[in-house]
Amino acid sequence: MIVFCHIEKTAGTALTELLRAHFGLRHVDVLRHAITSRDGVVAPNFYDAEDLLKDRRLYPRMRSLAGHHIRPCVDFGEFDGDMHWYTFLRDPIARLRSHYLHEVAIKNYSGSFPEYLDKFPRDDIMVRKLAGERDLAAAKSILSTRMRFVGIQERFDQSLLLMRDALGLGDFSVSYAKRRNTAVSRVGGPIYRLRGRLTKRSENSEIAMQERAKSSLEQHHGLLVEANSLDQQLYEYACNEIWSQQVDQYGGTERLAADTQVDMSKAPNSSYRTTLSFVYRNLVYKPYVAADVRRNQRLGVQKTTNTRQWKESKRNHD
Repeated sequence: MIVFCHIEKTAGTALTELLRAHFGLRHVDVLRHAITSRDGVVAPNFYDAEDLLKDRRLYPRMRSLAGHHIRPCVDFGEFDGDMHWYTFLRDPIARLRSHYLHEVAIKNYSGSFPEYLDKFPRDDIMVRKLAGERDLAAAKSILSTRMRFVGIQERFDQSLLLMRDALGLGDFSVSYAKRRNTAVSRVGGPIYRLRGRLTKRSENSEIAMQERAKSSLEQHHGLLVEANSLDQQLYEYACNEIWSQQVDQYGGTERLAADTQVDMSKAPNSSYRTTLSFVYRNLVYKPYVAADVRRNQRLGVQKTTNTRQWKESKRNHD
């Protein structure tokens, strides 16, 4: 199985559509089955081996996993040997800025940027997603020892070719229609107009919220930088060391540039598998997981955080 650790606002929407088109019902956009309570707030916990075992019942031919909830710091026990991990990173300042604007736009968050950081754990989120905590050494170790491939959003097209080669995907189509899921491009689009009709919010009010959010980001740029101190080091490590190794393994920059031009000139792959995967997930998988969560709530079931400690790699790093 190839396993995509999808960090928020790192080109995951475009990649997920390519995965659905290629794998169909062999691809799973995973959801967590159990919930726990943190500081009085009910929140889902990490996706783990128990969830994976349940999901195999609905996706017996699964070959591809992806999602915000699946993390390489979790011990998947008997499944570990079959899981080939990869992820994408993004310039941390741009990533957090996009994340904040997205939640203002889509989740109707109205607070300032400092209030946003106080309310949600969004600082150094790339390190957190990989290591399960703000541990830069552990995150670097995971990138270098556990990941089969590390993509860079700012080099997205080239990353897709490197990913296909590193994961042995052969005929995987990397051509896509357009970049999607940016908070700015959605303003005024069909999603916004529909939300406006449903919530009785005008398009102008939506745009005004975005402008206030952008102003807050400008006023607190220092806080934006501070909140990404570890992520910035992780990103530079990936760009300066891991990326060059991957390009060399592919055959060098000239070959990669030539192949990227050829592959991206092809027409995007239009596949019934995309629709089939989307419909099955929403009509079968989501209700199945929702019923499991309700059952766990009723029975008082809670999962503990199952985080791989990477003690040996930390000792080697030190």
